Amino acid sequence: MTDDSLESVAAHGIRVRGPMGLVPRWSYAEPPEFGRLIADGAEDGRLWAARRTRRAVAAALSAVLLLSAAAGGGCMVLSARARTLESERAAVEECSDALGRLSALESRAMKARRRMDDAVSRLDQSYDLDTLVSLFGTTPPPVPTLSCSADPAKAASKADRAAKGLSDWLKPVEAALKTEG
Repeated sequence: MTDDSLESVAAHGIRVRGPMGLVPRWSYAEPPEFGRLIADGAEDGRLWAARRTRRAVAAALSAVLLLSAAAGGGCMVLSARARTLESERAAVEECSDALGRLSALESRAMKARRRMDDAVSRLDQSYDLDTLVSLFGTTPPPVPTLSCSADPAKAASKADRAAKGLSDWLKPVEAALKTEG
């Protein structure tokens, strides 16, 4: 016979689910046996260990997920920064190439200007002097001082515009400087 009173539960411990609902594990009518007490204690220990193991596994999985999310976020930030740095490097490289082209054109223009001055001053008949005299009053367009450090895209654009101006000035001069003969 089971006693489901509060005094019985308080005196004897935990309730268990029986055919009539929650009942104490033992009652006054049936005193507990030593083996049963040991088995109940072992079962309680096993349940406690299982609960503790589940909590430890859940904590470990949570930590792994948190670290994975943090590492993934860090990789995304680093990847975005690497793409930004790569695009900046490409812009600086393009600017440097544009400045190199401008420098080469400026050098050609200065050489052509010296050759034109020399041919006109010596009245060298091996050149088209009529065209050279008309071009003698012109000068190459000024080349701006540019730097790729502040705004590489803007500097590259300015360098390309200046190179086009030099190229436009240089074409008729070089055509007139070709020797006749």
